Amino acid sequence: MPNDTLIACLRDEYGEVRVFDNGERRLLSFGAGDEQSACLKQDPSFLLFDYTQAMLLGLLFQHPRKVLCLGLGAGSLVKALHRHVKGVKLTVVELRQAVIDAAQQYFYLPDSRRLSLHCADAGAFMAEHSAAYDLIFCDLYTLDGVSPLQGDSAFLQACSACLKPGGWLVLNGWRTHQHSEELLLPVQSTFSEVRSLNTPEGNWILFAGQTPLATGNKWQQQARDWSDRLGYDLMPYLKHSRVLQSCQ
Repeated sequence: MPNDTLIACLRDEYGEVRVFDNGERRLLSFGAGDEQSACLKQDPSFLLFDYTQAMLLGLLFQHPRKVLCLGLGAGSLVKALHRHVKGVKLTVVELRQAVIDAAQQYFYLPDSRRLSLHCADAGAFMAEHSAAYDLIFCDLYTLDGVSPLQGDSAFLQACSACLKPGGWLVLNGWRTHQHSEELLLPVQSTFSEVRSLNTPEGNWILFAGQTPLATGNKWQQQARDWSDRLGYDLMPYLKHSRVLQSCQ
């Protein structure tokens, strides 16, 4: 971030939340050299990172009316969903109030009746929550990496219980997780259908549901349709995704 100017530094019990600006974009950072999230100032809902674009592949599997986002960051997914999915109602859970404040003050998070924000621990929230969602996006990270909660069996079972029939959990991890059991095994033990996707940035995205997807060519057409709406091509992500588990 050598050309970026620090414009804000918020602090809480978990550390610093830094906001940088280079004239064209804003960047959220949790520490030195960390790029947690970013947005274009002229088009805040455009997804700059491959992994966030890849996570929206979940829109092919379920056109959502209600979405739960666990982890906010700069609100990249939230802004994209709010803009491009007509009428969608978004519930967002973020552990750190400082992150929520930064997203609202510096990253153009929409002030909308369709967006409900909760400052809470995602594990505790899911354990006490009973609403049903079409899609759950789970992107829980700390300065040290992926939150262990994402591989917790009780947490994953709570996510499954909060999905409507045909609903999907979309979970962001690192490519190194595909060679270990810490994330994949709990997901496979909880969900009937599990698909995965590697991104050029090194992320490993899991798509997990209880209802197997139908076979056929309709996914390609849906990918083209969503690509036209979103402004970036979902076809490469669809082509590189693969089925890890399918229980008919």
